[in-house]
Amino acid sequence: FPLQWLLIIGLTTIWVLVVYLVPFDDCPAGYLGPGGLHENGKYENCTGGITGYIDRIVFTNEHLYQYPTCQLVYGCKLPFDSENLLGTIPAIFLAYLGVQAGRILVMYQSDLDRLIRLVAWGIFTTAIGVGLTSGTFIGGPMPLNKNLWTLSFSFFTAGLAFLGFSIMYILVDKLKYWNATPFQYPGTNSILIYIAHIVFATYFPVQWVVANTHVAHLAMALWGCIFWI
Repeated sequence: FPLQWLLIIGLTTIWVLVVYLVPFDDCPAGYLGPGGLHENGKYENCTGGITGYIDRIVFTNEHLYQYPTCQLVYGCKLPFDSENLLGTIPAIFLAYLGVQAGRILVMYQSDLDRLIRLVAWGIFTTAIGVGLTSGTFIGGPMPLNKNLWTLSFSFFTAGLAFLGFSIMYILVDKLKYWNATPFQYPGTNSILIYIAHIVFATYFPVQWVVANTHVAHLAMALWGCIFWI
């Protein structure tokens, strides 16, 4: 599948070049922050970097999400949509890594052959994802950022998916130690869960007022995930 890989590599190269080489307005090339109060308000109107800028040009402010998550911590004033146009490229890359997992299952019939390749891909992509952040996850040349869907985020989540799938393959399919409960229920009712989490997003016991810190919001987000499972 060399032509497919060439296409994927070409797309990701375009993403890297645009994100890290294109300045805009008063914002530097390569800015990946939330704007607002980030870095003492130095880049107040740079929310989402070039990713946010492209969306504001193409779709206009009125057609973007008006309450981005960066408002909670950084007080950013510009709209920003996490399902952004430029972020489609790393999302395509992540999906193609999922295709690679499917190919492993189709092309190799031995359990050992499958697991070796799944684990190898998992370690490889996780290492790249962490390496792009210089081991800090939130820093380095390319921090993990789901809202921007950075390439490091795609690598890291793909790695976790490869490794998690390997574990599930052993426990559920081969050893039959577990039937995947309770995860099978949200998995088979994903649309219902998606709608419910939006409707009840601001209601207790799913969400409540917490300290305005990364740790507090992360803890509440984890609880929200557990609640719906």
